[in-house]
This record gives sequence, C-alpha cells and structure tokens, in this order.
Amino acid sequence: MDRILTSLVAFLDGKTRLLIIKDFRMFRRDPAQWAQVLIFTGLMVLYFTNMRRFYQEELGRAYQNGVSLMNLAATALLLCAYTGRFIFPMLSLEGRLFDMGEWPTLVLGGGIVHGELFEVLDVAVFAKLDPFEECDPADPGRSRYTRERVALVEPETEAWVYVANEPVPHDALIESGSWYAWRTRR
Repeated sequence: MDRILTSLVAFLDGKTRLLIIKDFRMFRRDPAQWAQVLIFTGLMVLYFTNMRRFYQEELGRAYQNGVSLMNLAATALLLCAYTGRFIFPMLSLEGRLFDMGEWPTLVLGGGIVHGELFEVLDVAVFAKLDPFEECDPADPGRSRYTRERVALVEPETEAWVYVANEPVPHDALIESGSWYAWRTRR
C-alpha cells in the first residue's frame, strides 16, 4: 500500500511526500483513527442530508442562528482535533516501542515510532544523559542502552536516540508506536 501511495504523491516535494506517507502509515496502524473517520463521515452525511430541511421549512430566526453557531463550533472543534498534532515538533523513525514501566524502550526496525525532537546545543549534555539512560559509550556491551545516531523518517534529518541493548519482552509492544498515546490510554 505504501508503494501505491508513494506513486500517487510522487509529484510532491520530498518532505511533503514523507509526511503524507507517515500519516497514512499511522492511520493504517491505529484503529482508533478509523473510528474517528467513520464518526466524522457519519456526522457529515447526517448534516448534508438534513441541510436542505433547515432552509425549506419556516424556522425561527433564533433557531437558524443557533444552528449556524453550532455548525461553526463543530467545524472548529473538528479542525482543532485533526490538526492539533502538528503543533509539536514530532519525529518518526523506523523502530518499535515497548512499555517497560515508567519509560518506553526503543528497538530499531520493524515499525514506526513517533516522538518529540529536541535540539542539543552542547554535546556535553550527553555526559549527564548517558548515565541517566544507563549508557556507557566506553563499554557498550555492559550498557542497558546504547546511544545511536539514526536517520529519521520525518523530518528528514538524523538524531541521537537511546536504543535497547538487551532483550525486551515482546508482549509489552506499544502497537501505536507513540508513548504519549499509550500513556494517556492506560
């Protein structure tokens, strides 16, 4: 399916094309989004089938104004719900997330992971982050996590991530690839 979509959006620039493909993958893998689209479609069908009735019947001016205000409010709510995810600087990379209790664990490959991207202005910050993440770059074999520079799917750049360096229980897989979405549903 990704190949078909890629060929359909081939005329777009690279970043836009990757964003559309990433959103399509996320939609395809998250049944909660399918339900949102079905509910939205049902509401739109209901609205358009009854719209003529509002103007053909003799309704009071206050009622027509109330219906117009509710239409505006519903449209604004839907726009906020669907576009709110673009507010935060999001990243996507190839990998899988696992719920290990208080924090997630990343394993590269096999899916798409979504998260937040932060710019590190001074590499000295890794001297403080590495011990917190139980990562020892001098002895990676004994580290619980390793710090690796990976290519992101979106945006098109590279970033440092901490990757599991030991086996993880596969029953703790976070299907959506989003720690934030997983945490809010628990």
